[in-house]
Amino acid sequence: MNYEPTPIPEPQPPLTQQEHVFRRSLDAYLDAAIPHGNVSVAMLCIALGTSATPLQRMVRRVTGMTVTAYVAHRRLDLAYRLVTTTSLPLSDVASACGFNSFSYFSTSFRNGLGILPTRLRHKA
Repeated sequence: MNYEPTPIPEPQPPLTQQEHVFRRSLDAYLDAAIPHGNVSVAMLCIALGTSATPLQRMVRRVTGMTVTAYVAHRRLDLAYRLVTTTSLPLSDVASACGFNSFSYFSTSFRNGLGILPTRLRHKA
């Protein structure tokens, strides 16, 4: 069974150049912010220079997900990569992915990927 995070489908119609730039900016911000904890819509608005409604529309357009779902997806994607490619203790993986609680990390990981991080670590 494959436990990798679900890839994000390509939007239809294809993204414009401006949307690609937005997506890269969004991903760069999330890569920098996720290890430091919660990422909010307000924080994203400030970082990306927009307000909440246009942000939510654009994120849905470029990812097919809500802001909250996309942030969760990015956190789990990072967690998956750290669990399978490093020997970091799982509590450190949880912290590096912005989870303040190991039990919440473990539950989110299982709900999102269908396997506990401890089991995936043993399979990797």
